[in-house]
Amino acid sequence: MNMGQEYSSSILGELLSEVSPKVSEKTRTRMLLAWRIEDAIKGKGWRKVDFARALGKRHSLVTKWLSGTYNFNIELLFDIESVLGVKLIVVEGES
Repeated sequence: MNMGQEYSSSILGELLSEVSPKVSEKTRTRMLLAWRIEDAIKGKGWRKVDFARALGKRHSLVTKWLSGTYNFNIELLFDIESVLGVKLIVVEGES
């Protein structure tokens, strides 16, 4: 799992210090979800265009999803799980 190198900057640090923990956690979760989807696409040997075709969506929309900033709805996540054969949503108590 290569999630990139850590970057450090005083300006970036200043900006990040103004971000609330709640917003920071939402961003982190969206980025991890996008990474998980992209990893599953690669795991199937697909390109983004193949994945888009399987879902009946435009390639440009898939690119937005994988940016880590997209606000997914639950129906779309269910569709993605089904097409990729992965579990993205885990409900507490689910076995």
